[in-house]
Amino acid sequence: AEVEGRPVGAGSLHLHHQLGWLRAGSVLPSHRGRGIQRALIGERAAHARQLGADMVGASALENSASAANLERLGFRRVGTRRSYRVEPPG
Repeated sequence: AEVEGRPVGAGSLHLHHQLGWLRAGSVLPSHRGRGIQRALIGERAAHARQLGADMVGASALENSASAANLERLGFRRVGTRRSYRVEPPG
């Protein structure tokens, strides 16, 4: 994504068979809150469909702005994955 010719956001799309997966989307902090992330999500999902994907997925941290943007665009949560922290012994 660009604003006045300057890059302010990016995201990647992985396609495997008929599954599109949105990966690694980010917007510069100075440009957040302007709908750029939602536009990147929408464009990548549309591109995946144009390439033959019949399903598009993504992951986001629970209760994050990214999760909210995905839900606003019609994605629905199908699972929750938790992270665990391990302290080294000793």
